Order: sequence, then C-alpha cells, then structure tokens
Amino acid sequence: MSKSKTEEVLNECINLLIAGNSVEQCLEKYPDADESLLKTAEFAIRKGRKNPSQKFQSELREKLLKKMREMT
Repeated sequence: MSKSKTEEVLNECINLLIAGNSVEQCLEKYPDADESLLKTAEFAIRKGRKNPSQKFQSELREKLLKKMREMT
C-alpha cells in the first residue's frame, strides 16, 4: 500500500473509531491497515476521551501518521 493510500486508510479508520466502530470492523473494511496503530488510536479515543474534540482528533491523526511514517 502506498504512503498516501496508507494515510488515507488510517484517517478513514480513525473516523470509523470515533464514530464507534471497533478495530475489527476497520480491519474488515481495510484488511491492510496496521492493527497496532488502530489499537493505539482506539485506546486513545475510548479511554482518553469519550467525546474527542476536533483538536484532539487532529493531534491524534498527526501523531499516528508520524508513527506510521517512522515504521516504514
């Protein structure tokens, strides 16, 4: 998966997690997504904030995208 496609998938999965979907549901829709990053996002969303603000969501995306880039 290309970097831009990977970032697009991660962003979509973050949106799904914020909407209440599980990591498993994201992986069903995007089987090539990085499960460990999704679990990190899910933890941050579920445990860190019940109703994440736009700022929190943006910061989370940036941190996860940075981590993803470091891994590739």
